[in-house]
Amino acid sequence: MKSPEIQLGNWKLHKVMLEDKRLYEEFINKTSWPVNLWSGNFPFIWSYAQSPRRRNIYWKIVNDMLVTFIFTRKKKLLLLCLPFGSGNVHHLVSVLHEAMQYCSQHNRNRGFYTKIRTINESQRAYLHTAENFNELFALKKLRGMEKHFGIYKLIALAGKEFDSVRRTVNKFYRLNPEIQFREYKTADFENVLTLNKHWEGTAGKKYKSIVDRDYFNAIIKRYKELGLVILVADRQGEIVGVNVAGALSHGEAWGCICKTMHSIEGLNEAIILKMAHVINKIDSKIETMNVGSDMGIQGLRRYKEKFKPVFDLERYSVFLRG
Repeated sequence: MKSPEIQLGNWKLHKVMLEDKRLYEEFINKTSWPVNLWSGNFPFIWSYAQSPRRRNIYWKIVNDMLVTFIFTRKKKLLLLCLPFGSGNVHHLVSVLHEAMQYCSQHNRNRGFYTKIRTINESQRAYLHTAENFNELFALKKLRGMEKHFGIYKLIALAGKEFDSVRRTVNKFYRLNPEIQFREYKTADFENVLTLNKHWEGTAGKKYKSIVDRDYFNAIIKRYKELGLVILVADRQGEIVGVNVAGALSHGEAWGCICKTMHSIEGLNEAIILKMAHVINKIDSKIETMNVGSDMGIQGLRRYKEKFKPVFDLERYSVFLRG
């Protein structure tokens, strides 16, 4: 199926469709710079486009690189992430500059700045190896650190650093023998939506900036096509926890949704550890799972630190100078 197209200025852009998954994986696998940004993978890119906030996500191949654009309802044009494809840092910066100049031409009369929505620290370090990067672009630091858990560490759960998590999970299993972890079934859909509604009304009130309300339903409905797995916590027919993750084509796992009944102590820790085992069973060579940013929220940062991330990466937006 051919992607729907839109003509903006001199370029024709293609709307991101589920059928583009293979295209993205092909270009991501050819990329020589870090592609470990939480929001820089096809499952996120497609699902983010399903937002009820009426944004559209488009792609275009520019000088043999795959560039991803956001087109907002206010007609602002920006880049979602770095381009994908083969080449050195100078080629990347050249394509990036050309694509952002194109956005700038569109945005100029509308009063919008031109930017890349997000890059992470490993990508920033790579970009700064190009001598002209600072001449062409400016950075703005974003709130929160991107957390990457160590799969092998979560499976072993060894040493003093995991004392607290071990105690919490052991207590959970002792007090909740009726809760079973199992693979999601399509018949669970309405129960999972009920859990999500409950979570948003309780624990979710603390996390207004979490973006998964934009794509929760889309991820659950199309998880198989996206190459994701869903683990649920079942308490005698009631879904009290859900964890969605997947093995990405570049060799890292991606954790996109984890929600549990706030009142069940230790359930959140237990379902995260279970997912580490699931990912390891899918591909034992995967070493890390990117679980996204703490969004600068102190409680969320402390919680994710429990799992002793192997990487904490700063996040930035990139602006076109001039």
